Amino acid sequence: MARNSTIWRGRFSQQVLMDLHLERGDTARSLAAARRTGRYQADQAEAVAANAWVEGQLAAAVGDYEAARRALTHYLTLRTDPDSFVVAQVDSARTLLGDVLEAGGFDRP
Repeated sequence: MARNSTIWRGRFSQQVLMDLHLERGDTARSLAAARRTGRYQADQAEAVAANAWVEGQLAAAVGDYEAARRALTHYLTLRTDPDSFVVAQVDSARTLLGDVLEAGGFDRP
């Protein structure tokens, strides 16, 4: 029980930091917190997918196209058959991935 509690606190604290940095307009620090958040979610597929989506958006916003490509591809891999409430988000992720591939000079699959 103590380990799960520590994991939850770690994930929650990084989520709070991510949101605070984003509110202050510090996208780079928000991205760093998003990357740390993912470490605490290995056993929670929904949380991992949500974190990959946020990380992909933030990485694209700071121009880290390789990280954005990796995160968005991971997100879309986890969302191959999305529930109806995330279909619009999946479509947005596909569009953003296309933009990232173009901006980063990557070959399209």
